[in-house]
Amino acid sequence: MCPRFHFDRIPCRLITTYQGVATEWLPNMLADRSKLGPGNQGKSDERSGLFDSVAGIQQLNRGDVALLKGETWEKNLDSGHIHRSPQLPRDSKRLSLTLDFVGD
Repeated sequence: MCPRFHFDRIPCRLITTYQGVATEWLPNMLADRSKLGPGNQGKSDERSGLFDSVAGIQQLNRGDVALLKGETWEKNLDSGHIHRSPQLPRDSKRLSLTLDFVGD
């Protein structure tokens, strides 16, 4: 699980959730990519300035199948899909599947 918003340095990732809450993602136009990784200066995603409002956070539904383009997708540098594993409610479980497309 990746509890912080991030993008992947692969061409593409397929993700689906079978049980529990599904993946959260941010539209590029609502994210300040400089606040990802070390740019968050140790602050939580919600306090780092990565996004202005939690209302902008989107979420897949259980059973959705998503293809998330990463940084190494052709002509996708600095546009990898920003996503994270959701925080789980207490005493709940999550079952998800990810498949990574790898390049040459």
